[in-house]
Amino acid sequence: MLGAGGTHYLADGRVEGEDPLANFSPNAARHLLRTDGFEHVADIMVGSFYDPELDEGCAFEELISFHGGIGGAQTQPFLLAPVELPLPEAPIVGAAAVHGVLSDWRRRLNGSPAAEAARRRRLTR
Repeated sequence: MLGAGGTHYLADGRVEGEDPLANFSPNAARHLLRTDGFEHVADIMVGSFYDPELDEGCAFEELISFHGGIGGAQTQPFLLAPVELPLPEAPIVGAAAVHGVLSDWRRRLNGSPAAEAARRRRLTR
């Protein structure tokens, strides 16, 4: 991650100069590493700034907000669920991780889809 005053090496967390991710969430580097691992990731990804005091970032086009950025309240999503359902120990990073949590909860509450299908077959015989 290159910034005007420094570099953040995502793979090892090393920072030279001013950390360009300093104003972003603590999980920003993990999100960027995840994106970098996609098969069809862009060769160059360009981001903007986030000002935590103003809670504002800069979109690249006038009058257009940004979606999927790594700054502001959008980096603090939540899952609303009964307290009895367990949360993973590690932070939930990315849609695939959310799907994993929700699938686990479904299995705990309803049994696995395969077990449920077998139960239905037994009831219809």
